[in-house]
Amino acid sequence: MLDPRPQLTNLYNGLQLEPLAVYENKVVGEWGGLVVRNPAWLAINGSAWRTQRSNAVYYRGWELYLITRPVALDFLVEFVPDPDRPSPPFSRVIPCVAVGDGYPVGETIEFPQRPNDLVDFAEPGSNRSCEWTPPGPGEVTVTARQTFAVTFWASGSVETQPNYVWASEPVTFRVGELVAVNVNE
Repeated sequence: MLDPRPQLTNLYNGLQLEPLAVYENKVVGEWGGLVVRNPAWLAINGSAWRTQRSNAVYYRGWELYLITRPVALDFLVEFVPDPDRPSPPFSRVIPCVAVGDGYPVGETIEFPQRPNDLVDFAEPGSNRSCEWTPPGPGEVTVTARQTFAVTFWASGSVETQPNYVWASEPVTFRVGELVAVNVNE
């Protein structure tokens, strides 16, 4: 009669997580898009990688919350090559942060932060976590997917719920080639 679980739907419906956005690599601003064979670092806005709580619901003497803690992050990468300059298409999930990796929760500009050892040029595809290298000219659409561990909190009692996946809006980038021009006379 006093079971608070019927309010779970209301809690999920009222859950307002931090908007998730794909971090824009510096080369997009410099060159107007991603660059062929230049590894792109896949990250999200750092403010989204944190523990978040739903608004309280009061039900028959219970104070109820959902507590969400980020535990995993991956990216859906869909590359469509330019038909005039064909290269292999690419559609795959790139893992970034796996459950149990132990990344700290905190606010940064990008999460995870770009490593210092990211090379300038690499073989096409995914060469390590959070990294994708375009194989040729075209367009790539990237969607971030963040997985949260969910805890149902009812006046001090806790119960684990199934994980919740929160996705960003897809972002499309042009992929082009850089051309070296010799200006020596």
